[in-house]
Amino acid sequence: TIVGGYNSQSAIDTGILTLYQSNIPIMFTEIGKQGYAQITYGQDNASNYHFTYTSPFYTAPSKPLSSGNVYLAVTPNTGKVTVNFLTKSGEPSINGILHLIGSKEYNLTISNNVASGAAAPGIYYGKISSTTLQVIPDNPVYIVTSSGNVFTSSVTQYATVKVSGASSFYLYNASGAQVSNNTMVPVGIYTLYATNGSKAYVTLENVTGNRTVAPPYQTGYSLNLSNSLSLKGGYYLVRTSNEVLNLTEGPWGLPSGNYQITYYDSVTNGTGSYYVQGTSTIALTGNQNLNVSVSSTQSYTGLVGWATYHGTTSAYT
Repeated sequence: TIVGGYNSQSAIDTGILTLYQSNIPIMFTEIGKQGYAQITYGQDNASNYHFTYTSPFYTAPSKPLSSGNVYLAVTPNTGKVTVNFLTKSGEPSINGILHLIGSKEYNLTISNNVASGAAAPGIYYGKISSTTLQVIPDNPVYIVTSSGNVFTSSVTQYATVKVSGASSFYLYNASGAQVSNNTMVPVGIYTLYATNGSKAYVTLENVTGNRTVAPPYQTGYSLNLSNSLSLKGGYYLVRTSNEVLNLTEGPWGLPSGNYQITYYDSVTNGTGSYYVQGTSTIALTGNQNLNVSVSSTQSYTGLVGWATYHGTTSAYT
């Protein structure tokens, strides 16, 4: 029954309490949701009674029934937990803490991509605090049992990239997609495009960790882009031998050099839907305008089904 010091916020609400008389079980009851159990018994000699607590989640010693109110301290049952994190080739090893968040919380130490520790059985969400990069596990949910808890999860590592002296800078992946957040850059190789007033810098940057780039800015020449259909939507992929930028009409300040520029768009009008594409090249040695010659290709959607006539299925598909 309830005793002094009882706290419903910390009391357990699971398990079975069994009452013994002279080592013979005579009564049992479940722990209630309020966090305590109550047993009524005929007390002929209290020294003949003791009780035990049984639960897959907690352990408690047998305790004699010395009075009507008894406080029982329990110890959580924990199982060993090991999580192996898989990093991609060339990425740094993970060291830090794996926070397991569930009905209880545990911190597991991560050393060289392996988290190890102990936790009570339950379902946990895992968050990584790394000493190097921001790390997010691809499989962050862990179902822990009393034993045999070995998990494997790939991860995505994120770095913060800064550029000294830049009035603006952008990072693009190999497909030309712009990174939306320069403080959460997935580890990898990117085109860096930075400007400083009338100067510019374009290079490939292998992002393997948090870094601040100090570019040797060059004279930037203004490039205005347009297309032969005068379309205002879409985008221009601007390529050098290795770099790729995803730009709109501009103007853009770029270093001198040879650029291949491809325009992409999709439009819909009263005659149908069309893909628009075209490529031009330019040797940029001064401020210039470039009109990219484009053409359109009508797009079609394939339909598969059965034709019917007055409710009767046709022989044609």
